[in-house]
Amino acid sequence: MGTSTRSAAADAVTIDLGGRLVFRLLLGAAAFVGVGLLVLVGATTGELRVEGGDAAVAVAAGIGGFLLLLGFLCLYAAYRGVGVRLVIDADGIAREGRSYAWRIAWDELEAVGVSVLRWMPPRATNPVGRGERMGRIVLAPAGDLGELHGVRQGDEPEPWTRYVTLGANADWVAAAQGGLERFAGERYAGAHERDVLRRRYS
Repeated sequence: MGTSTRSAAADAVTIDLGGRLVFRLLLGAAAFVGVGLLVLVGATTGELRVEGGDAAVAVAAGIGGFLLLLGFLCLYAAYRGVGVRLVIDADGIAREGRSYAWRIAWDELEAVGVSVLRWMPPRATNPVGRGERMGRIVLAPAGDLGELHGVRQGDEPEPWTRYVTLGANADWVAAAQGGLERFAGERYAGAHERDVLRRRYS
């Protein structure tokens, strides 16, 4: 999971954005549902012995129900994430999935590149902490792209006005670089790294 593959038919670069996220969401769902069921069953059957009487049991039941809700929300998010992938090919950049699919053609872009944000924790508070590198595909549209799910605005220097997050997966960043080099032609502005003062999650 989480590695890039190439379509033999079109030599497209495909980045499986959903695979790793779905796995983590399923683990989270299992943990939330398991603990939630234990707390809820214990509270409703009287097996849960707590000080505070009925009020404490009601609070415990509420916590159990909340954990179950979180678990089912994780399951739903995992369902939505199955099959989500980013495709870079001769026609442009596309997002494929159960919903929010889109395609940006090359002629809709003035330029495209890869941005890598380097973050290091403050040495004064975390002298042994590890840093992180967050990758993005950065876009300089030729016109209005409209609202596209997962395409964010701002937070990048000119000429970049939109970007697609690749995350901290180095394989995905390398795959994006390779795909853009192959298919974007003169629009590809290369990869650039810059230091940031705060950690970025997108």
